[in-house]
Amino acid sequence: MAGRGLRPAPGKNNLILIDHSGAVYRHGLLEDRIEWTLQVTKRAENPTHAARSRHTTSRLIDCTQCSALRTAGEPCPLCGFLPKRRPDAIVFREGELGRVDRGRRSAAVYSDPAERMTGTAC
Repeated sequence: MAGRGLRPAPGKNNLILIDHSGAVYRHGLLEDRIEWTLQVTKRAENPTHAARSRHTTSRLIDCTQCSALRTAGEPCPLCGFLPKRRPDAIVFREGELGRVDRGRRSAAVYSDPAERMTGTAC
């Protein structure tokens, strides 16, 4: 249905497409190249979208700065925003394991590794 809006016409410079059903996540962006076919046994393909979503269901996400649709890992085509990656380092903190019992509203601290396996604390 977007084809009529994409057709060039005098005085028409913009198109606002409202996708209420999330079709862009399933079929790809309007500017993606489609490989059309007239064969009855073969469907039209969107190789750009297939490559974009090879590892996940879709890499299309909303830009946090301007709300435009962008591809994850690439700058926003509208505003150029590309979020910085968070560091992959996970900080661990030493501590004691404990069992929380909802019924008794108490927590048992396991100081002996053998108690951790059996679930009995002194």
